[in-house]
Amino acid sequence: MNEAHTLYPKETFTHDFLPDLDSLANLNFQNILCSAVLMHISQENLALAYDRLFNLLKPNGVLIISFRGTNTADYRENGKLYEPINSKELIHFFETKGCRILLNESEVEIKRNLTWHNIVIKK
Repeated sequence: MNEAHTLYPKETFTHDFLPDLDSLANLNFQNILCSAVLMHISQENLALAYDRLFNLLKPNGVLIISFRGTNTADYRENGKLYEPINSKELIHFFETKGCRILLNESEVEIKRNLTWHNIVIKK
């Protein structure tokens, strides 16, 4: 974060963690990008993270979620552990909240034996 402050001294930066994001208190956002984050959250906290992202989003706001899933049995890539995320469960969570799925795509990286998932959600 020090580098961000150095490069953009007039901007405000917040350092926080899902699923809580306590520092954002009662803020709401028109657009949220959550890229390569959810795959590092434990299974027991995923639904809490989804709910927090939903609550941070303004009505008609757009949430972009991207995550990768390894195709190995131990959920590791080069020693790094990634929590498996079930795309259907993620989509179901947001649809039950009245959201619309604008995009649901997956791209396989054969060389790295993983799949990138991109989901765009409109509240």
